[in-house]
Amino acid sequence: MSERRMKSLPQRLIAALEKAMHGHDAGAFLNPGASEEKLARLEREMGASLPPEFLDFYRQHDGQPESEGWFGIIGGERLLSVDEMLRWRDEFAEFLDNDFFNDDAKCETRNDPGIRDVYWSALWLPLTASDRVCDVLDLDPTPQGRRGQIFEFGMQGGENTLKANSFSEWLEMYITQLENGEYVYAPEYQNLVSAETLAADAEYERQRTTGTGIFSPEAIRKREEAQARMDELAQQAMALMPPVLRDLLQAQQDRLKEKRPLDQAEMERWQQELMNIVAAEDFFAEPEQQKA
Repeated sequence: MSERRMKSLPQRLIAALEKAMHGHDAGAFLNPGASEEKLARLEREMGASLPPEFLDFYRQHDGQPESEGWFGIIGGERLLSVDEMLRWRDEFAEFLDNDFFNDDAKCETRNDPGIRDVYWSALWLPLTASDRVCDVLDLDPTPQGRRGQIFEFGMQGGENTLKANSFSEWLEMYITQLENGEYVYAPEYQNLVSAETLAADAEYERQRTTGTGIFSPEAIRKREEAQARMDELAQQAMALMPPVLRDLLQAQQDRLKEKRPLDQAEMERWQQELMNIVAAEDFFAEPEQQKA
């Protein structure tokens, strides 16, 4: 992408955001540009040079202001500032010292070709933040990948999916989605939400108010039958549990129905009895064995 076209992307982003947010000042949701010193520190921390197009954008806007919520301008995800990028990167990097996440047998990944099959790499840089996933700038691709590609990183492990071949391609993809009305601001979510999600919400509400679809009498009857079967199976399972554990689970169910918290004294008593059972090594014994 040409330098001139890259410099126009922030202006397009702001214009598209204002359209999606019904005329609100979108510039208020972006920080001023990062200093050259801050960008140089980011490269030192990464131990690698960053793509010029990434640096050009961050010279104009250093991500979004930090906030308590998850409001985000990138498909509903918050665009991280340089400081936040480094904090998130450090948090993910802690897993590199964890044997669980370095054991391929325990932490399987099914990444797209071009993305390394590891939980986290020191040469991955978080770009966005949400409560489940984030988009990552990849400076350590496999031979099938491209340095500077962007992929979606699942924080719980699993599959990491390629989203764009470069930072500029990634940014333009989101801008185009905003311009086309694929994301709009929804007050009930206090965030940008896909038009597809809002359409699904509207259909759910239509079925609820008209008693059709999943709210039809037939659908409700089938759900009640399935719930009754689940309750029956739960009771059968509880019959095989040690009495103290069965009593605890039953008490939890009763409290949930009554919307009352568990009694602290009961919790402490059950905890002690469970510890005694485990210590006696008969936690998983059959009921007849426990009585013997």
